[in-house]
Amino acid sequence: MPKQITTNELRDELLKAILESRQLSDARIDKVETNLRDELMEVILDLRDAMIGQFNKIDNKFSEIDDKFIRLENQLRTEIRRSEANTRDFVDKRIYELRGDLISLLKKGDQRVVKMVDVFKNKKTLTAQEAKEIMSIEPVARFISS
Repeated sequence: MPKQITTNELRDELLKAILESRQLSDARIDKVETNLRDELMEVILDLRDAMIGQFNKIDNKFSEIDDKFIRLENQLRTEIRRSEANTRDFVDKRIYELRGDLISLLKKGDQRVVKMVDVFKNKKTLTAQEAKEIMSIEPVARFISS
């Protein structure tokens, strides 16, 4: 006859089977958890590497833009200097032209004054002293031999 199992023995056997099953389940869960953690870490690292690559591309683009701005700034400064030089040259030329025109007008006015003083002196409207005083006034300022 088969041996009779008591309730306590059955209970102990069941508890032992449950514990073994639980240990196996815990081991499987730990293994699955470790695998998931490893896979998740791998995905996170891949994402990090992809993001770093994208950030590096963006950083390179910003560097290119900075370089372009520096070149544009240098070109603008060069153009401004060239424009200022051209403007100064133009203004200098105009000043010399106007100075020449002014000197020409002063000479004409001077010649008229000298002529008028001579005419009035010859007509005896002005004395030699008065003529001398008029001729000593700028811009005429000449000495007249009486």
